[in-house]
This record gives sequence, C-alpha cells and structure tokens, in this order.
Amino acid sequence: MEQGILSIYHSKGDKDRLVYLPEDTAEMLVEYKEYLLRIMGYVPFWFFPSRDPQKHVHKATLDNHFNKAWTGTPYASSEGKKPTVHCLRHSFVVDRMNAWVKAGLSYDQMLPYLSKYLGHSGPQESLYYYHLNEEANIFIRKKDQTAGRVIPGAEKYGT
Repeated sequence: MEQGILSIYHSKGDKDRLVYLPEDTAEMLVEYKEYLLRIMGYVPFWFFPSRDPQKHVHKATLDNHFNKAWTGTPYASSEGKKPTVHCLRHSFVVDRMNAWVKAGLSYDQMLPYLSKYLGHSGPQESLYYYHLNEEANIFIRKKDQTAGRVIPGAEKYGT
C-alpha cells in the first residue's frame, strides 16, 4: 500500500495481478490497514477479512453492504436499474475508454494496458464492459473523419 500498489492473489480465474492505485485510494487503504492493526492487534492474512480473520470477506457480504449503503442514498428511490458493486468496475472501464477518445488516444495501443490492469486474459474480454453512450458518441463524432463520406447526412434526402 505504501507504494500505491495492491497485490491481488488468486483472483477470478486463479490469476495474480498488481493494481496501481490512485494516491487518494492508496492513502485510504493505508489508513484501513492501520485500523485493522489497532482493532485486531495485527494485520490479518486477508486484507478484507470476514468475521473469521482466517477467511476473506465473501462477495455476498460485500453485495449486502453495498445494497444497504445504496438504500441510504437519495438515488435509491429513483426508477431504473439498481446498481451493484460490479457496476463500479463497469463505470471505470467506460470512463477510462471515453477519456481515451477525448484525449485522442488509440484503443489499439491503450486497451492491452487496461486489460492487464483488470486482470483479463486479453483486450476482447475488456471490451465486454464498454458500451457506447451519448458522451462517447459526442467525442467520436468530433474525431470521426470517415462517417460523413460513407453515410451522407439525412438532410440531403429531404428527411
């Protein structure tokens, strides 16, 4: 944590990986580690232990706590699909890829890095998370130099 790197062992697909953390997240996790030390008197093997410190917190427990937290927000009463913990991962991928479009960066060059960061076996697995949204369409329309020649505007046809 002190170097801003989270080591993840035996994650999905029994893969190990390093996650480089933003500075504020690394600081928060260092504080959390100190909290564990104060409360338990030691840092357990699992960074996110369950009630039994020899076991990690289960996904269902995390989902349950997330749902309780979500229910306490003003957005919980709004219509629409209820978010999940996994939605945070999905949002991260979409925001990252939209930022590339905005910055004029190439997906071909950047996607392998994101794929590795996410612990995916390849870029195709990471593309699953990305769906074009209106924000991305605006960026793409500004950068696109081909579509206007291939698909003429509807106004030319009186519609």
